[in-house]
Amino acid sequence: MTGRRTNGSINDALLQDVLTRVDEAINGLKPNMAIEVKARLISLVYLTASESGRVDPEVLNKAVQLIS
Repeated sequence: MTGRRTNGSINDALLQDVLTRVDEAINGLKPNMAIEVKARLISLVYLTASESGRVDPEVLNKAVQLIS
């Protein structure tokens, strides 16, 4: 597994990792975040993570800062 995805495919394990990490990152900051904002955050983190096959903590932190 290279971490790369074919166009339109979703890596379930990576998506689960993204969801878990985003929830952990925003839990204390914005527990009642609007679903639209949370969806955009998850999408951004997933798209960047899909390039390498892993979630970059720095990218996640920067993305969370943008919505805080």
